[in-house]
Amino acid sequence: MEQELLQQEIDTYREKVKQCRSKEEVWQIKEDYEDALFLGISVVESNSVLSLEQKLEFTVIKDTKLSMMAEMIEEFTRTPEYEALPDQAEDIKESGNPSEEAAPMTAEEELKLKQIKRAKAVSSYVGSRKGEDSQEPAPFEAKG
Repeated sequence: MEQELLQQEIDTYREKVKQCRSKEEVWQIKEDYEDALFLGISVVESNSVLSLEQKLEFTVIKDTKLSMMAEMIEEFTRTPEYEALPDQAEDIKESGNPSEEAAPMTAEEELKLKQIKRAKAVSSYVGSRKGEDSQEPAPFEAKG
């Protein structure tokens, strides 16, 4: 069952990748996915409630997901759809779509973007760890 869930997750990302409008966006999706996995594993590793076996299981799952994502991205980069994509989002702007133009980001905007990415990573990780009953796992339990 775990393999089916992993495959569903990769299929979801495959669809996201197919909707990308630039090669840069494809690699950004991969990077965001990896960030979410690494954030999740750091949360697991720092959880003193989990046993070493549980932590190792999460690590194996993370490694499996990273491998599957890398294979999926590699497959996609060999397709004509990928080759037809512009290298960067700026290339889309140059093609005559002025509504896509953006000014350089301020430090405050960059910080906000990083916070949004982190929130997405946490959300993605929690979503990927939901079980068959679709309930979130409780990695931290209040004791006291």
